[in-house]
Amino acid sequence: MTYFKTHWFAILVLMAGLHIVFFQVYGYDLKNIAGDLGDSRFIIAITEYNHQWFTGNYDNYWDGFFFFPEKEGISYSDNLLGITPFYSLARLFSGGNVLTAFQLLLVLCHVLNFWACYWTFSKISGNRFGAAAGAFIFAFSIALNGIHNHPQFTFRFCIPLFFYFLYLYLSDKKLKNAIYAALMLLCQFYLGAYLGTFLMVIGGFFALCYLVVNKVNLKDLKRIFIHGVSIGPVIIALMAPLLYFYYRRVKITGFYATYDHFMETVPRFSSYFKSFPGSLLWAGLEKTDVHSIFSWQHYLFPGVIVLVSILAGIYFAFRKDKLYLLLIATITLFLCFTIWYDGHTMYGFIMKIPGIKTARVVTRFITVFIFFAAWLVCLNANKLTQSSSKPWRLIAAMLIAFMIAADNFCFSSGFRTFSKKDCEDRVNLVVDKVKNAPGSHSKEAFAYIPGIKENSHFYHLDAMLAALELKKKTVNGYSSSCNRYYGPVWTNIDSVSVDFWCRHMNYPTDSVLLVK
Repeated sequence: MTYFKTHWFAILVLMAGLHIVFFQVYGYDLKNIAGDLGDSRFIIAITEYNHQWFTGNYDNYWDGFFFFPEKEGISYSDNLLGITPFYSLARLFSGGNVLTAFQLLLVLCHVLNFWACYWTFSKISGNRFGAAAGAFIFAFSIALNGIHNHPQFTFRFCIPLFFYFLYLYLSDKKLKNAIYAALMLLCQFYLGAYLGTFLMVIGGFFALCYLVVNKVNLKDLKRIFIHGVSIGPVIIALMAPLLYFYYRRVKITGFYATYDHFMETVPRFSSYFKSFPGSLLWAGLEKTDVHSIFSWQHYLFPGVIVLVSILAGIYFAFRKDKLYLLLIATITLFLCFTIWYDGHTMYGFIMKIPGIKTARVVTRFITVFIFFAAWLVCLNANKLTQSSSKPWRLIAAMLIAFMIAADNFCFSSGFRTFSKKDCEDRVNLVVDKVKNAPGSHSKEAFAYIPGIKENSHFYHLDAMLAALELKKKTVNGYSSSCNRYYGPVWTNIDSVSVDFWCRHMNYPTDSVLLVK
């Protein structure tokens, strides 16, 4: 009860955020899942596979359970291995239902995102009202709604903790804080290499801006260098088990996107004024033209409160408030490198960083970048709630909470969803076909071949989820890319394409159970 009395405002703000971006979309009865039958279910399949491997149902982790008999198939996409303990915990409370377990995982991660940021801002500012306001922006900003079709980007609760310890380290140069920051970066890499890459880049921007703004002397620079040389190899060694297989995949297939593809996903200035569909207050901004063939990747409008906070930040930065100056400098540097104008961008320099091409959609930098906008909101909310009069401080806090909720509110109709029951019915259909097929118990793998070309990846994912339920492997597969000889299976899903694939892989086709 004491804890509730201390943090009641944060709990209230958290509940509002959960309603806006989760429960009104998924339903309080958890009947829906955000996204379509493609990417969202791929993430569900990967997290369930990680759990099953962890509990001993599959061997040879990197070979995976799909694209059979491909080797190291997991390395075609983010493996999300670090989320496994959290998913396994959610699975305990799901009654064994994979989809429900994933929904519970997302609720848990939304809470962790909010609370990690709230804790960070509370420590930095000492103001719980401002900390809650900033944490809402980090966890539930309208600028993040465009990535809910890709739920792996919800797994980002190490980001605030990384910046907290990095900020402490840059301030006091204590080795322990550098170690904590490095560990948070490592954890975020294991939660998702995609976000880990983004965090590394923006963390570098932040550190550079800190050193310039605070005019760090040569002695401190030497100390930072020594600490970096000491910690860096250890962190790289701990990342090696993850990075090694992705490095091999790039060398083998070189499947990553072309430069022109990257340029279509680099944010335009107008991207930050293109609102996510269904906004309560900003529906008119949905149609903002961003001049990209991937316009749906550019819903980056962060709400008026964030924009006003940035303007206020510029004002206080000019008044030589060093924290505001640091945040505005970081935001400015980031925008200089990651914005596209009339065919020109400096993002090409960032692409030279080893491994950065794994982050194929540049607009998703918003998942990390929003932290600095949230920090500015926290600082400005602090100023508005510093009144010595408790009633006025409380009124100001409640008004800020209401404004932030309205500013970021989007109706559920703006989100793409699919029915959990429909998904279960599709998967159960494949499970029953495999179970009832002659010789199913003697086959290591099966291929579901309905012979359908339209939305073929939906049927591949039906088979992938069925394989996990049956604890088998499947020729069917869906990921960010695939072996070039797998293409016919990807599009046709028939016996001819499966035979072609198996012959190329030197695997006898008659050893695979074919299910129509």
